[in-house]
Amino acid sequence: LLMGHAHSVEGPQTSGTYLWVEVNDWPLWEERFIRGPYIHHVAGIYGRFAPVIYEACRYIPELKPDAVEPSEEELKKWLRG
Repeated sequence: LLMGHAHSVEGPQTSGTYLWVEVNDWPLWEERFIRGPYIHHVAGIYGRFAPVIYEACRYIPELKPDAVEPSEEELKKWLRG
């Protein structure tokens, strides 16, 4: 499960099915998207939920977190308080 924080930005007009985002390290995100195992479906939610989603992966068998920004280590640190 790919996860991370991004900022929505203005982009070309669409029918509401696309969201344009800005991230700190696009080459890192691009590498994760391309080297997968991700196909082409993405869901986005507004808010800073990566730590919660990361923690939820512990309770869902065979669902492995793939943290981009913040990194897995940063998420673990946040969860420790």
